[in-house]
Amino acid sequence: MSETMQAPVAPGAAPSAPEAATKTKRAEYPVPDGGFKEWPLDWDGSEHKMLQRHQFADPAIWLEKKATLAELESQKYRAEAEQIKKFGPPKGASSAKRLQKVQGELSALYAALEKQGVNVAQVKASAGIAG
Repeated sequence: MSETMQAPVAPGAAPSAPEAATKTKRAEYPVPDGGFKEWPLDWDGSEHKMLQRHQFADPAIWLEKKATLAELESQKYRAEAEQIKKFGPPKGASSAKRLQKVQGELSALYAALEKQGVNVAQVKASAGIAG
């Protein structure tokens, strides 16, 4: 069969999905005897599996770290909510950001022209620009 042709699919069978990218497996972090006394400084969430409450000598250490991670996540969501309030839903956000940037640059240009003694209001009026 040629490279461009696909094998026929039996009626009623779902077509085969493309091969999914293989995820790198995160390693278990070694737990000392008696459990962790503090959060390991060299633990990395991108390399290691999440530590569990039962792996700590004092579960409060685990709970504090989980609370910190939740607070960071909460800050990320609040920042995203502020962006949406400011620029609208993500679909139009890039256009709104671009518009805000251009308006800022235009304001700076108007200010520079006024410093040079140009009557910006008259220039705007002659160009048919309101405001």
